[in-house]
Amino acid sequence: MARWLPALLTAAFVLSGSFKEVGALASLPVDVTLLLAVAVAGLVVWEVIVGRIPPAVHLVVLGFLLLLPAAFFTAPTPYGEDKAVRLFTLTLLSMLAPALLIRDRADVRRHLIALAVVAGVVVGGGLFNPRLSSNYTGAPITTESVDTIGLGTAAAVVVVIMTMALIWKAWPLLLALPIGAASVYVLLQSGSRGPLFSAIIAIVVGTFLVRRRPSVRRGLVFLGLVAVGVLVSFSLAPEYSRGRILNFFEGNNAGSVDNRVRLIEVALDQVTRHPFGIGLGGFEGAAFGGYFYPHDLPVEVLAEAGVILGGAFLCWIGYCMVRAHRATVDFTGGATFAVLVCVLGKSLVSGDLNDNRLTFYVLGIALAAGLLYSRSAVDSADQTPEAAPSELSKPPRVPIPAPTAGTPSDYARQSWETPIIGQGRM
Repeated sequence: MARWLPALLTAAFVLSGSFKEVGALASLPVDVTLLLAVAVAGLVVWEVIVGRIPPAVHLVVLGFLLLLPAAFFTAPTPYGEDKAVRLFTLTLLSMLAPALLIRDRADVRRHLIALAVVAGVVVGGGLFNPRLSSNYTGAPITTESVDTIGLGTAAAVVVVIMTMALIWKAWPLLLALPIGAASVYVLLQSGSRGPLFSAIIAIVVGTFLVRRRPSVRRGLVFLGLVAVGVLVSFSLAPEYSRGRILNFFEGNNAGSVDNRVRLIEVALDQVTRHPFGIGLGGFEGAAFGGYFYPHDLPVEVLAEAGVILGGAFLCWIGYCMVRAHRATVDFTGGATFAVLVCVLGKSLVSGDLNDNRLTFYVLGIALAAGLLYSRSAVDSADQTPEAAPSELSKPPRVPIPAPTAGTPSDYARQSWETPIIGQGRM
């Protein structure tokens, strides 16, 4: 149980914004996110004091150092200052914690299951206590503490993990199937298009684009079940949730989609005008309609950190993904990589760096898993017994002369000097 506590606390800290306004948590005298952050930071400090620092920690620190110069040119606005502070505290902690706390592949599995449990709590809120996102009939659902995109993201994470568990036979069918079905239902109820499409892509990637593929037939069966679940849940979704999804397929980009396309265009224009970046939070000055960021993580990084450092940061994320892919040889590694694909896909269409704290958390888990796999592979190679000597390294075999006529003493001397095969001297 002692090894489960860090995983549960870290997952709860990362997703705390999705449940901290629910019930008695909303009346606490201290912010739940800060409370959990202090607990996780304490665990991190303790591990630094009593344990060794894994290689994943160095890579995490290196990645965030690439954004440090942009912090020196933070926009002098409340959003800019808050963004810089949160980036190098809460967001950094969300990735640093798993990189430091994960010691073996069992810890990777614990963090993955803890994420599924906490995200499942959020999904349960949307299932048993839904709230309308707006004051009109047929509006997408939310909860007391999370908006449609947050609820959809939590549901997408659970759907991916449950589907991978079914494909890999890692969890009992009677447990994973109902949880996955309920999560698909909540995902469609929220009307969140980004998490929905990201989850579908992630399941395909986790099934077929891994180093060791599970049963193809089993993968196709459960992919078909997911498709059926999506169609059934779509027919039961609120009117405007269905409309948002249908508008996307029909090419009707009016509303949020059109605005986000324009935001990306503005951000790319800023990249052209200011190739060295405009500082953290600087996009707010170029945005329109009260937006603060372009709702696209790569474009946001390039615009605010510059082409050189921002591009290096994106290459760092790509490198972490390559290392994470090395662990895709079982359920733990494959599901972790699939969840990473899911949350990265969501970060392309919603939120800023700090809103995508979940992305950095999963990236930290996946990076630790990839490095642990590489280390275990090297250890296995070191423990492999030496190969048998080649024929060239063996001493030449001396033929045994055939017996010839002679005196009894000659025969005795010959049998003493030429031992029989498989028998030594007496």
